[in-house]
Amino acid sequence: MFAAGQAVDQAASVRVAPHFISGNGFDPVLVLSNPSASPIAATVTLFSQTGGAVHSSLSTLHPRMSWFRQMALYRWTHEHHGTTLRPSVNGWLRIDSPNVALNGLLILDEGQGITAVPLQTSALDRMIYSQLSLAQPPTSRLVLVNPSDIQAALDVSLVKQDGTTAARTAIAVPARTKLSSLIQDVLPQVAGQDGGYIFIRSSVALYGVEMLGDTGTQFLASVPLARASDGVAANPIVATAAIARVEPGRT
Repeated sequence: MFAAGQAVDQAASVRVAPHFISGNGFDPVLVLSNPSASPIAATVTLFSQTGGAVHSSLSTLHPRMSWFRQMALYRWTHEHHGTTLRPSVNGWLRIDSPNVALNGLLILDEGQGITAVPLQTSALDRMIYSQLSLAQPPTSRLVLVNPSDIQAALDVSLVKQDGTTAARTAIAVPARTKLSSLIQDVLPQVAGQDGGYIFIRSSVALYGVEMLGDTGTQFLASVPLARASDGVAANPIVATAAIARVEPGRT
């Protein structure tokens, strides 16, 4: 398992792990790191896929807390601080704290596969998923969280390796919910194509991650989305020329 490094001086008051799964073989572990010299009070809230709060806990992070102590303190099992959690939850995590530097990630351990989802401090309205594999496992899963109170309208485009747009569709993510769908289900017309990337424009800023894994989850990896600049856009779909009819020759 590999985890991307995080800046130790990035202040924020809200952090989100957009993909959380517990039960059905998954044992998630939340890891937080306080790089400062002062204690930090952090509230960890687990939301279901439809946005309902499943559990919330307030904890104090001691100054310069070490990695191993974080794993022991924030290990999510069926019981946490004496409160029984639901045996199976597919949702997302939000960590609220003062506007300070705080690092962290969510480890998703399925037994055969394990990956880490870094906490995100900024929601995006233009994003790129850089890794795409549709032809064979590992498959690509699109995970997006809309934390706002209004529905998000999305324009989703598949861009091939040569820069041409292969497919485009419009989808919606309801307010305060999580979308988790295979790319094949979002863009069914491109099933069997390998390579390229996904470009997304949204009317509401979203948190998100791409999950790579086969149907047996023997391979599991998370790919963070990349921020797309305002000048980046998918090209229009170009119709392919085809012979419609052949007329007999004349002498």
